[in-house]
Amino acid sequence: MLILRDAGFGSTRFDQFEASLGIAPNMLSRRLETLVEAGMLERQLYSEKPERFEYLLTPRGRDFQPVLAALKSFGERHYPKRRAR
Repeated sequence: MLILRDAGFGSTRFDQFEASLGIAPNMLSRRLETLVEAGMLERQLYSEKPERFEYLLTPRGRDFQPVLAALKSFGERHYPKRRAR
């Protein structure tokens, strides 16, 4: 879900997701592949030498954005941040 969140805020490239999420490249590759297979993201070539791809939200991925917003709203309402002492 965090990859889809970042994609909704404009991240499209592997290095952007990696920096934001702080996960191992092999794990990120697997998760991106799963989201592409699920039809949530589309992989598009943006550079041929070296070959590089960006990941764009599909219509299905864009339709998921309100779900993420609802989860965020639920969390803020029912699990508010605790104040530092």
